[in-house]
Amino acid sequence: MIEKEKNVEIFRALPVPTALINIDDPAFTIVAVNDALKKVSSRQEKDIVGKSFTDAYQNSCENHKFSGFQMVLSSFRKALETEQIQKIPKIRYDITTDKGKPQLTYWEFTVAPYYDNEDRLAYLLCTASDITDNVLIEEQKDIILNHTEGSFILTNENLEILLCNDQFAQNYKEIFGIEVQKGVSILEYALPERRKEIEVIYDRVLSGETIELELPVPIKAGGYRYFNVIYKPAKRSNDDIFGAFITLREITSEKKAKQSLEEKEARFRSLVEQGGDVVVILDSDGDPKYVTPSVEPVFGYKPEEAQDINVTDVTHPEDFHLVKKAILKAMENPGKSVKVPPVRMRQRDGSWRWYETSITDLRHEPSVAGIVDNIRDVHEQVLTEKLLERSKEKYESLVRSVEGVIWEAKADTFEFTYISPQSEHIFGYTAEEWINNSNFWEKNIHPEDREKSVAYCQSQTKKGFNHDFEYRFKKASGEYIWVRDVVTVITKNDEPDLLRGLMIDINEQKRLINLMEETYQIAKIGNWELDLQQEKLFWSPFIKELHDVPADYEPDLETAIEFYEEGESRNEIQKAVDNAIERNESFDVELTIITAKGNKKWIRAVGTPEQANGECIRVFGSTQDITDRKIAEDKLKKAEEKYRNVVEHSTNMFYTHGVDGVLNYVSPQSDYFLGYEPEEAKKRWTEFITDHPINQKGVAITQKAIDTGETQPPYELQLRTGKDEIIWVEVNEAPLVVNGETVSIVGSLTDITERKKYEEKLQNSLERYHYVSKATRDAIYDWDAEKDTIHWGDGLYSLFGYKPSDIDASVNRWIDLIHPDDVEEVREALKFTLKDVSMNHWAYEYRLKKANGDYAHVRENGYIKRNEDGWATRMIGAIQDITEEVFSKEEIQASLSEKETLLSEIHHRVKNNLAVVSGMIQLQAYDTENADLQAKLFDSVVRIKTMATVHELLYQSQSFSKLEFSDTLQKLVENISDTLRSNTYIETTIDCEPIKLNINQAIPASLIVNEVITNIYKHAFKGREKGNVAFKLDKKNEHINIQIKDDGVGFPEGFDLDVNTSLGFHLIRVLSEQINATYKYENGTSGTLFELSFRKQSNKGIGNRHLK
Repeated sequence: MIEKEKNVEIFRALPVPTALINIDDPAFTIVAVNDALKKVSSRQEKDIVGKSFTDAYQNSCENHKFSGFQMVLSSFRKALETEQIQKIPKIRYDITTDKGKPQLTYWEFTVAPYYDNEDRLAYLLCTASDITDNVLIEEQKDIILNHTEGSFILTNENLEILLCNDQFAQNYKEIFGIEVQKGVSILEYALPERRKEIEVIYDRVLSGETIELELPVPIKAGGYRYFNVIYKPAKRSNDDIFGAFITLREITSEKKAKQSLEEKEARFRSLVEQGGDVVVILDSDGDPKYVTPSVEPVFGYKPEEAQDINVTDVTHPEDFHLVKKAILKAMENPGKSVKVPPVRMRQRDGSWRWYETSITDLRHEPSVAGIVDNIRDVHEQVLTEKLLERSKEKYESLVRSVEGVIWEAKADTFEFTYISPQSEHIFGYTAEEWINNSNFWEKNIHPEDREKSVAYCQSQTKKGFNHDFEYRFKKASGEYIWVRDVVTVITKNDEPDLLRGLMIDINEQKRLINLMEETYQIAKIGNWELDLQQEKLFWSPFIKELHDVPADYEPDLETAIEFYEEGESRNEIQKAVDNAIERNESFDVELTIITAKGNKKWIRAVGTPEQANGECIRVFGSTQDITDRKIAEDKLKKAEEKYRNVVEHSTNMFYTHGVDGVLNYVSPQSDYFLGYEPEEAKKRWTEFITDHPINQKGVAITQKAIDTGETQPPYELQLRTGKDEIIWVEVNEAPLVVNGETVSIVGSLTDITERKKYEEKLQNSLERYHYVSKATRDAIYDWDAEKDTIHWGDGLYSLFGYKPSDIDASVNRWIDLIHPDDVEEVREALKFTLKDVSMNHWAYEYRLKKANGDYAHVRENGYIKRNEDGWATRMIGAIQDITEEVFSKEEIQASLSEKETLLSEIHHRVKNNLAVVSGMIQLQAYDTENADLQAKLFDSVVRIKTMATVHELLYQSQSFSKLEFSDTLQKLVENISDTLRSNTYIETTIDCEPIKLNINQAIPASLIVNEVITNIYKHAFKGREKGNVAFKLDKKNEHINIQIKDDGVGFPEGFDLDVNTSLGFHLIRVLSEQINATYKYENGTSGTLFELSFRKQSNKGIGNRHLK
């Protein structure tokens, strides 16, 4: 009760929405919910508990955007069916905030079986985890990756593309017309003339160097597209370089703008040097007094035209205030030049261009006597600057959209100078709190992670290495979350100056990793890592459990390899590890291990090497227990071999064909049936039939099986083989139906050519019917089924006393004479035979009324003749009186039953007497203190029990002369195990064909097997915790073969079976001679093998004349 209340408390306190579902209700009634679920659904417990899931939540689909209702119901059903955890990775169910507004929310939904204290499935435990942040992060990552103007590529150490964004793929296809494929070397996409240069660049990058360059790319239409390319090392969390990260930003427009600007500036300088700037002298009202000739190439006005245009008329209305302000300022400061920000001025053609002007009041200079306005065309420069400004705005917008905190700090003090707005959303801190509080970052790192994280960041910063690391960081709420900090070191004068980084919330990722580890445990998978630098090997808890070692066991490479079974498995894993270290080759092998407790298990070992600077630094991977799978595969293989033997050694031909009639499998018998080898015979089956009318009925029957999906009755076909031979076959087939649709036909052919010949001969002999009817004592008849008339032979009178004139010619009169207890069975059997077009023979035994009123036991045999449509038109047969035969058989059966009862009682009493003797000897054994005598007495007990087992099986069987020898082996093992109790756990494997032996061979063979098994139990496994014994019994060419194999210690060195004088070996030799058997022992390092072989026969009696 306390445990139950504790479970309820735990359930209520779960932080994620959780519900218990009743598994006995098809509607999935909700039994209980926790507080988190009530809060999420904004409902009271009484509104949820006791209702079906459909009633409780189907109406919520619209209000809460519940996108996975049917998926949840489906997961309930699948969890009940498989009793395994079911997961829905993402469904949408919007929650209502405290202010009553809907909030977009995504959930991961888990359905787990919940078992009671008796390990019975009681409920379904349903939990929902909020994954909204992760979903939005992934969406934002996708936006960053595939919606930015830049291109990204990630390669491995072999320069193979691991990842590229859409922009890169699109640019490359536009330029070269080729699709970019992952897994292909980046060199394949490089211009041929640049490949060597790129190889040099990658060598430098893989050594840790960052390279930036400008890349011109020729295009088919002529000219170039320009890209700014940055090559950076791609590093793991431990700072190991595993590839290169390349960013490409197209700068074609900027390049062209810059080139154009440079050209304009060059022209401007030339104009200035040659007096080409537009210089205008204005009076106090802004009217030109003088304009340089350069006004015509710059503005399009002729000088005389320009002198008639006031400055207000040529300046854009939105910009004139800048010019006016500058003029007033210049007038306040005579002689000083006042620059005017770029303004738009009208061209002669009406267009507007940007100009930069400087105004100087020189009215006090007699030579000038006016305000000098020096005008320079900066149109392209302004446009470029505005383009750059827009790019900067896009970049800042992109920064704001990243689901992470972007920051900048001083490299020497870790004082933050910038923090992005996301900090307030993710951590709850404002930017001011980060910037104004010293050591703010360090103080909020989890105490257990603080020293290690700060020290690592400082060491990598001093080296100038970009790096990333993970730690727990405290939010403003006090909760700690896991973050990954990706840091870039900015240097100045070759010294670290600034740090720029991105903090990413990986709390959910950590949870998923823990869940993955639990999943590995369920799937019997463990992880391992071989650290070559530290020379250490790590095993996860499951791998230690798999090897039967304690939890504190510390493995090393040498001892780990020694766990693999000596021979092929050990050699294979040693080779795989060596190749991983020396050749950087991954491996995936299935091998056997011998655990610390001596258990043999099958495992799958997967390993991947990791290199740094061309040298393998570690090998990591997983190990899975696949013992159960291997056992199942072995059983399946044996079953397949047995089935193959049946098919390939049958006298019938087996086949399958599709609904189109094309054979897709034929057994090896096709050479006889079709005249072709199996591969040659794979054609439409109707190509093998003749034009005989009966074949069209067969085609129709097969088509009916395809159309209905139902098995049809057998039918006959006439075939013409590839050897131009005509054969008759009987076809038995059935449709294979998948999802309600017939996909193929499976069937077999039986050769009935000889039967058809016999039927033909019988048909020819019908002409001699009348002669035969007169010469035989049987009552021969000829029934015309179409006219329903019967002609009886003379035997009807001699056997049953009827004259032909006494019986109506109708078949109904014959039926009236059948015994009432037999008439319905005879009628139905005859009706079935006549209706089945494949049957041409009728045979039945029944009682028939004679003329004197007595009933005679009769046996009837008839031949049925059919027309072209298969209808029975005639049946010719004979009725034989077997009354004396039936009575004699009944008397013999009664006598035999009495003898069997007597013989059963004899075997039973013999078995009981032997049990009494066995029990007395066993008591004597327990009573003696002489160990040698006690061992011999127990040997005698086992031998007596063996003989008693044979008698027990005989009186329990249906036969008293033969007995199922495989059952005897089972009983022998049980008797010996019960009698010779051992501290060793001995597992027995019995592979026996069903073979019946007569008692004359069964008893000697049983005693021989008894001696062998007794010897194994007594001597083979001394000092062992576990042993294995395998039995095999089979028959080949009437020879019985028995094999008994153990994995024990074997015979002592120098042991000679031929000179051994023990009673056990003496019995084996004597009994083997008695049944003419040969036997041998093989002594090996992994146990012994005993083989016994003798010919199956019927010996008369069993004696002991060889015993001395």
